[in-house]
Amino acid sequence: MKKTLLALAVLAAAGSVNAAEIVKNDSGSVNFYGQIREAMTYSHSNDESKTAADAGSSRAGINASWKLTDDLNLIGKAEFGIVSSMKSRQNWIGVSSDDYGSLYVGRTALLADDVYGAEYSWYYGISDKALYDTDLANDYFYQDNAINYDFIKDNYFVRAQYNLAEKDSAAKQASIFVGSTMGDLSFHSGIVYFENNTTTTSQAANATTGVVTETSTKNDTESLSTEVTVEYKLDALTLGATYAHINRTEGNTDNNSNGYNLGAMYKLSDATTVYGGYQYVEMQDKSNADIQNSYVGVSYRPVTWALTYVEYGYNDTESAAAVNALAVGARVYW
Repeated sequence: MKKTLLALAVLAAAGSVNAAEIVKNDSGSVNFYGQIREAMTYSHSNDESKTAADAGSSRAGINASWKLTDDLNLIGKAEFGIVSSMKSRQNWIGVSSDDYGSLYVGRTALLADDVYGAEYSWYYGISDKALYDTDLANDYFYQDNAINYDFIKDNYFVRAQYNLAEKDSAAKQASIFVGSTMGDLSFHSGIVYFENNTTTTSQAANATTGVVTETSTKNDTESLSTEVTVEYKLDALTLGATYAHINRTEGNTDNNSNGYNLGAMYKLSDATTVYGGYQYVEMQDKSNADIQNSYVGVSYRPVTWALTYVEYGYNDTESAAAVNALAVGARVYW
């Protein structure tokens, strides 16, 4: 489950409320944060069933902020995975100001994913094509050469990201999002431009001779995504909708899509929330294999640092067999 527009975007910018303080004094602070994710999943498709354990994207990291002047801070983050390896997820440094916002550079996650949309699942919701480009949802989620700017206030925000291509050694990505809250109504909109002219190298061994042949392929992908999200909160009920159009070209082939996302959450109590959503992706490519994805679940969060959930998911893609799935998961935060 992602942040619900403005309110949790502000919370994320401030850091985890459960982070452990390593250093804190008048000059600044260093906090150690993280989360452990685990889920047991069951799926059934085409008369075949599968059960698996999934550690998801468990991670840990350090947030640092040091005062340079009364209104200027030096900030930084180093985050790494803690599942099978300690591979770097994010690593950046910058400056922040209450009056002028934050500017930071380095390896960061995709901004479009941080802003996100009306997708309220903990496990079976999708972002690929439903919210942004398929390459950004998969191989190019992390932006290695990113310049980021955040200007976040109580009732509005402006956020931007630009990833340097560095002579086509990396994919270029540029995005900007704006959002606002007016009473119980929140909205945001953004555009994401993606261009991949990198060269992919693969190796294959001849089955008879064992000779390894190396093949280089020049990527030629360009996409422009536009997205609009509206969210309305009425007491314990939250309703959200996101529309995303992706204009994508691979070589001389168009692979466009329209994503429609509807979601709802209802707090039964301070700790218990029921939620559900429906996502429809209309594909405008050779396959025309439209995607329908839905989920419904209940989460229980008795304390800020832990939660559990049970979620059912159903995915029906025209080019594949439909999938029924169930996940029982837990997360621990610090």
